[in-house]
Amino acid sequence: MFVTVGGDNTLRKFDIRDLTKSDILHDRDSEDPFVRVHWNGRNPHQIAMISLFSSKILVYDFRNTFGVLEELNYHSGRVNNIAWSPPSAYSQNLLCSIGQHWKALIWNMNQDYSEMKPQLEYKASEELVNVAWTDLHWIAIAYKRRLHMLQIS
Repeated sequence: MFVTVGGDNTLRKFDIRDLTKSDILHDRDSEDPFVRVHWNGRNPHQIAMISLFSSKILVYDFRNTFGVLEELNYHSGRVNNIAWSPPSAYSQNLLCSIGQHWKALIWNMNQDYSEMKPQLEYKASEELVNVAWTDLHWIAIAYKRRLHMLQIS
């Protein structure tokens, strides 16, 4: 199984055994198309999505028939990318988001969603364009011409 997002503002789930069919899990009317979707390796029911021009991160749970579980809205500019922490025995379920406003935010997704705020914040020297967890305690963040490694403890 895999999911996609696209310019038609849909979140689609495909079964690799029959790619001619898909289920539309989320659909919205908006001029702001979805551009990225990331599956949570620790929780197979959860994904996060971002839009092209939005400062929000949408967290979706497949078990929730009403669609979006939570909107994480703490970035002051456009969100450029997101990455989940790698699956392990580590007790926290973390999501890292980077944005146009030069910040990397780390969210503890084990918190109560009604009180959701970033657990950690890193201020960069310019706009961040990409992010990836390298292992449990290290995050790689990319600028236009540089790469920084952040240690999470």
